[in-house]
Amino acid sequence: MVDGRLVKCNYCGTKILLRFQMGYFDIPFDICCPKCKGRINGIRKIVDEHKFEINGAKDQECRTEDIDFFADFSVELPHRKITKYESINSLISSGFSPFMMAMQIMGHDDYEKYTQQIGRFIGFKSKLFSRISAFYSMYFNGNIEYLQSPLLNISDAYVIKNPLDASMALHQLLVFQLNTILPDIALKEFTDCSQKILKMVQSGSFSSIDNLITLLGGKEYFNRETKKILNITSDLCDMFEAFIPVVMLCLSDKRDSIDKNTYGISTVSFSKLKTFYANTYELILELIDIPVALNNLQHRGNINEFSDNSKFKDLKSFRNLPKGKKTKALCDGEVFTKPIHIDRNVRNAIDHFDYEYDVTSQKIMFRDKYNGKENNVEMYLLDLAYLCYDNIIILSYLNELLYNLQKIDYIKDGLMPHIGPIKSLNLEET
Repeated sequence: MVDGRLVKCNYCGTKILLRFQMGYFDIPFDICCPKCKGRINGIRKIVDEHKFEINGAKDQECRTEDIDFFADFSVELPHRKITKYESINSLISSGFSPFMMAMQIMGHDDYEKYTQQIGRFIGFKSKLFSRISAFYSMYFNGNIEYLQSPLLNISDAYVIKNPLDASMALHQLLVFQLNTILPDIALKEFTDCSQKILKMVQSGSFSSIDNLITLLGGKEYFNRETKKILNITSDLCDMFEAFIPVVMLCLSDKRDSIDKNTYGISTVSFSKLKTFYANTYELILELIDIPVALNNLQHRGNINEFSDNSKFKDLKSFRNLPKGKKTKALCDGEVFTKPIHIDRNVRNAIDHFDYEYDVTSQKIMFRDKYNGKENNVEMYLLDLAYLCYDNIIILSYLNELLYNLQKIDYIKDGLMPHIGPIKSLNLEET
């Protein structure tokens, strides 16, 4: 069902027909008036209450012939950008509703499957994430004795007798939920790389990995970077509804099925996406030392030995370099590089505030000027959302590498895990 709302821009009086595809989730929207470019945002609530909230425009009763523009809104998939209104007939003939387009692109079964996965993540972020954040706070502050009772209520496998137990339980809780919105192929890459770290330890490289842990900063480093990952996860939870169209397309492997000239996303503003992309990219660059060092060890037998075409001296000096130069140490084809695909030009353009955004077409022009050269990257808002989602995948992967090194550090100290096999999780409030 499509719910139509006629609104009038507060600034120029332009009348816009907003058409909301009523589905499983609340529909946030953030657009600009096509005439005056004034910001119009709000939410069409569906889940707990049927309510319409809007800023920058007001509900307006008018005849259909008075409408100036129309736009579709949905969280399940991208939707038509704001378009000049001509008539009801032209509106109907201009394309499917967002729901019908979803059925056409992915089919009913996949649509139901992925909306259920997204629903589980929304349940996690609204009911469980705040508890996990509180548990992590106790863990970071050395108060693991307070974790045993609440974690046992979640699973009887979570026996917490030392910091290693606490780290394993909290990581599992977080990753189990994040995995519901990640592609299966990404999860396989995470598992394969984790297994390769274990094999390196078993094959006699323990002292090299121990040196890597010491060079990174040990427990202080692990806690500091884990806190940053939690902060990014919190940001993702806060704006997750904005990512649902992208998650649906990526989970179903249908990125290339959308005509980006006609369809876009209105669930999030360019400003919010730009900030989220920049923050996730910076954290990726902070954690890039780990896969670089592991590549050195895996392919050259020494964490300080870089590829032949690299001019890096050793890992210690490498870690002191500006972040932007570190990506050059990631060699294509090496084991721990494979899950990492980042766009340096976009990051630099954002960092230097050199970009232009057209709110009507949703086109972005990023300009990366470096050493007298200029690299221009043109993309749509939907493409930037894809990059944000890809950064979430990369950070999830880097978090797995970080966690595996942390486990080795605890085991080196003589700690042994007491957590048993997990049969079920009770994620309700206890």
